Amino acid sequence: MLSFPMTDDQEYIKRCIEENADKIAPVAKNGLAVFCILGDPNFYGTFGRLCSVLDEKYPEIEYETVPGVSSITALASAAGIYINGGIEISDGSETDCRILLKVRKPRQKAEELKKEGYSNFILAERMYMSGQRIYRNDSLPEESAYFSVLFAGK
Repeated sequence: MLSFPMTDDQEYIKRCIEENADKIAPVAKNGLAVFCILGDPNFYGTFGRLCSVLDEKYPEIEYETVPGVSSITALASAAGIYINGGIEISDGSETDCRILLKVRKPRQKAEELKKEGYSNFILAERMYMSGQRIYRNDSLPEESAYFSVLFAGK
């Protein structure tokens, strides 16, 4: 079993993640390793930190995230609330990224966001559907599909 402590001791967390990466790497190199979690793997999670260590120490290992039900959408369902306008989601720290849904003019939106200090842009169209496309920075199209999500990072 792997230990991923829930603590504010960042050095201890880092040490545990590095030890866990060393345990996972031999398995992943020789086949399939699955890391199943409760929660959102790519939002404020241990998985992202683990991937950073794997990238650094074991760059030959490939991995991917298979999304489940995020806590954000689970909240809306569990509480019976409907979100039809803009929202802000944060862990309380300074905002360094934005995610915009249904962006029909991504290149224009990226130019607007650059004025706010954003410089890294990724557009995903039709995720997990036929015709999925991922665009990065200078390759953003003028127009995009209704099913599109724009990530903007500082």
